[in-house]
Amino acid sequence: MFALGLVLFASLNVLAVAAALSLALRAELEGRAEIALATGLLWNAMIAVPIYVLGLTDHLTPTSLALTSGPFFAALLVASQWRRPDGRRALARAALAQARLPLDAFREALRARSLVVVGLLMSTGLILWTAICSYYSPSWRQWDALWYHEPIVAFTIQNHGFAMVDLPRDGLQKINGYPRFCEMTQLWFVIFTDRRLIEIANSFLAPLLMLATYLLTRRPGGDRVTAMGWAVVVLVLPGTSIVMQSTYVDLHTSLLVLAAAHFCIRAPLRMRDVWFAAGCFTMAIGAKILALVPVGMFALVLLLRLLATHARARPRAT
Repeated sequence: MFALGLVLFASLNVLAVAAALSLALRAELEGRAEIALATGLLWNAMIAVPIYVLGLTDHLTPTSLALTSGPFFAALLVASQWRRPDGRRALARAALAQARLPLDAFREALRARSLVVVGLLMSTGLILWTAICSYYSPSWRQWDALWYHEPIVAFTIQNHGFAMVDLPRDGLQKINGYPRFCEMTQLWFVIFTDRRLIEIANSFLAPLLMLATYLLTRRPGGDRVTAMGWAVVVLVLPGTSIVMQSTYVDLHTSLLVLAAAHFCIRAPLRMRDVWFAAGCFTMAIGAKILALVPVGMFALVLLLRLLATHARARPRAT
């Protein structure tokens, strides 16, 4: 059953990533790094939609999720290709370009004779090692995982939705009261298979955190190798790397906040950047209560920039 579930999980993800990449191309973003980040964010939002719809109506099962997600992803893929005669070829070219992105990063760091290449090797090894350990090793990262992160996923699967669970008032009400966007992303990794993949989500999301950091740090100086170095630093910091191979949501939340920051301060500010930032705000607030503070700050910055940039020329869109 695990093997069949893994095939289903992989097939749905291929379809979801294809739709997300097609939508990112439709948005006419600039550069492979920004397209890759947008694709990851869109994928995350897309898998959450059927989970939340089914979870809020108490119909969340592996079968219902598969039957809902597949057509939903396919519809988005078809819609994103609408009236684009070269859409399939552009999608294939973009997929190949994205696949070459890590290798091209290594080559550029090598050409620059920079120590960043050591950091890239270290971060790649860290991501692969934590993914392998997540599959083979039991959870051992402090106590929050068994306190409420994993129970949120477990009770959602057990109850086929987000129904309140009868629990003691002291401490365990976190399971009922905390935001659950990150846990629902983890649920996506396990509902078709089993618990062995629950901690692997952070390893899959780690490259997106590096991309968000890269885009933010490249803007002031413009040097790509230096920006790659900052992306490595953010990932290998103990505060970041220690939450990999765990169900802690800090890495995921950081990704959403940094991605929001990138689209908020992008110059020139396009309407598509506002939409991406708003999506990141939504997911970040659904990820962790502490995200309310940076989201509130960035939302104000975005609102002021939106009004200054588009209010006169595009009042309805604004």
